[in-house]
This record gives sequence, C-alpha cells and structure tokens, in this order.
Amino acid sequence: HAVFTVTVTGGTPAGALDFDGKDDYVDLGYMNPISNGNYGQYSFEAWIKVRAYTNDDGLGSWIFGDERNFNGGIQVQLDTSGYITTFHPNTGFVKSSYKVPLHTWTHIAFVQSYSQLDLYVNGNFVQTLLTSPNLHSYDYDDFTLGAFTSDFINFTRHFNGQMDEVRVW
Repeated sequence: HAVFTVTVTGGTPAGALDFDGKDDYVDLGYMNPISNGNYGQYSFEAWIKVRAYTNDDGLGSWIFGDERNFNGGIQVQLDTSGYITTFHPNTGFVKSSYKVPLHTWTHIAFVQSYSQLDLYVNGNFVQTLLTSPNLHSYDYDDFTLGAFTSDFINFTRHFNGQMDEVRVW
C-alpha cells in the first residue's frame, strides 16, 4: 500500500489528472513491492479519456510503467492507432485487440498473475496479452504516469487526455 500526494501548479482543481500530450507526467517514485524484482502478482487500473492517440513526437501514448531500455519492467501504453499495448523483452510489443475510443471514459485494468498478464476493459475480460511470470525482473525505482523515459531527463510518448482513479496493488 502506497499513498502519495500530487501537487499541481496552475490549472483548475478537478478530480482527474489532465495530460496535455506535450510535457506532462507524474513520477510515482519507488513502488515496492512491484519494484523490488519479486515475482508475483499485481494489478493496475485506471479510467482514461483519450483526446488523441499520438502527440508532439508522433509516438503512442504512455499510460503507466517503469520499463527502461528493454529491462522487463511494466509498460501500459496506447499505440498510434489507439490499441492498448504492453511490452516484453523476449517478445517485443504486444498489441491488444481493443482500441480505446476517443473522448470517452474507458476503464482499463491489467492483472498480472504468476503465469500471465490479462487485460480487462470496462470490467470485461478482453484477452491474455502475455503468458509469462511477473514482468519485473530488474529493480528500476520510479514508475511514471503519462510519459515514457529511459533516463529521467528525456520524456517521450506523452499521454494526451485525462486519467482518474489510478490504482496499483
């Protein structure tokens, strides 16, 4: 269980995080026990409302994760056509069969068991994306919402839309 505070400068107070697709992201910091390299189970869920599938750099949109340089970390993103995508260093990018609609609140959930990674959308099972144990095999401390980074200096794949009720356990 982790509790963190998000401080927002400017804008209008609201219940959802609003990412502009240009430079917004949230550093969630170290998320033990997910980050400690233990094989096991975790779940990630969030409500997302996507304005655009691409952004200033023309890449897909990062939602959540700590994948760095093909390390086997967690990765949840949208490809440039709006399909939910993850990554595994042995198989590369794995694209789901679900395309997230634009301008519509959509609930997504990834459930990692000891043997597979399952995707749920709006409470319904969509598919098993990976048949592998917990993707975490290395210790990378910081998870991010809304942008990908391999070095914590340069960020890409900025999410363009809103996220609400983000939960990780």
